[in-house]
Amino acid sequence: MLLQQLSSELTTWRRRALKAEGELNEVKGQGGMGGADIQQLRSRTVGLETENLTMQSRIGEALRHVESLQARLRFLEHQEEGAAR
Repeated sequence: MLLQQLSSELTTWRRRALKAEGELNEVKGQGGMGGADIQQLRSRTVGLETENLTMQSRIGEALRHVESLQARLRFLEHQEEGAAR
């Protein structure tokens, strides 16, 4: 369930990034943009990069948590096998 949530969040971020790239290419095709537009895009880029780092950190933490749960499950399965003998 946790991995599904993280996967969903990652998909959302990818979709947003692709949309932003599409918008940028559209503006470039219209002959460029003014200084205020560039500053706004830079600010947005910084915000998105910050969010990206946060998401990467959360994904790393979730993966470590999943690995810990897998180790616990293997231990319990091993104990169960020993008790059944």
